[in-house]
Amino acid sequence: MTDVRVASSNQMILLASHSEKFNRSIDVDYVSEKLDPHGFNVMELVLPFHNEQNHHRVEVLMKFTDDDEAHQAFIDVPSDMWERLKTYEEIEEMLTDMKRDPISWKEKIAAEVERQLGEIDGDVIEE
Repeated sequence: MTDVRVASSNQMILLASHSEKFNRSIDVDYVSEKLDPHGFNVMELVLPFHNEQNHHRVEVLMKFTDDDEAHQAFIDVPSDMWERLKTYEEIEEMLTDMKRDPISWKEKIAAEVERQLGEIDGDVIEE
């Protein structure tokens, strides 16, 4: 079974910054400049626990601003960060719930933003 995850642009930038310590990385400044701030990026696990280290090799399809084509890259992602990303199925379920009850979702999003603002270490990946 394929393990596919979805990341916002902010999450993608964070993943890019953490990938710099591994063999496969992408330039954080370039990604920060090019990524669509409202886009989503799709990732597929290619090699779990690559080189028997605590990271995975991941194929990424990135959404750039003003470009309809997906941009492909391979990066190494720390396994703990990978596990915190939402799966495609979780995103679909969230969107369905939001359509059913948009008011409660506004409250959930506001609470989540408050929680993230309270994080001290800055390595927040959940959105």
